[in-house]
Amino acid sequence: MKLELDRQEYLTMLTVVQIADWILHASGGDAPDEPEDFRALEQKILAQAKEAGCESLVERDEAIGRWVFSREFENTSLGAAYVQQYEDDVFWDWLVQRLTERDLVRKLGEEAYMKLGPVELAKREGPYFDMYDHEIQENGLERLEIVERQRVN
Repeated sequence: MKLELDRQEYLTMLTVVQIADWILHASGGDAPDEPEDFRALEQKILAQAKEAGCESLVERDEAIGRWVFSREFENTSLGAAYVQQYEDDVFWDWLVQRLTERDLVRKLGEEAYMKLGPVELAKREGPYFDMYDHEIQENGLERLEIVERQRVN
């Protein structure tokens, strides 16, 4: 099979590869169980940069023996913006969900909380979720504080 891409399609492919690479390596380093075929495909795509007229967006890092995104690509790619938006969305969603769970566990106790079925859980979480979601939408972190102040050494 041969896949032919014009320059714009190749740029889009680079952005997709950049996002996939971020997912695999966001926690730092190589993913421990990263399939070799992922890295091989990435390298195959990056190696075609010159042929696609995008040689300034990819460079060969001889120290690791791989093709990597250039600083120019990292600074201009939409991939970083997509990742940042995703991280922001996940952070706020996670924060609201964790605060909701915490308060419901405090109210019901952990044992009673764990026994709730999905429908009852959603019903009980609703008011907390709505309250925190509204607070975060209106004020972000501005009014979020640690009540007990502990000294960090």
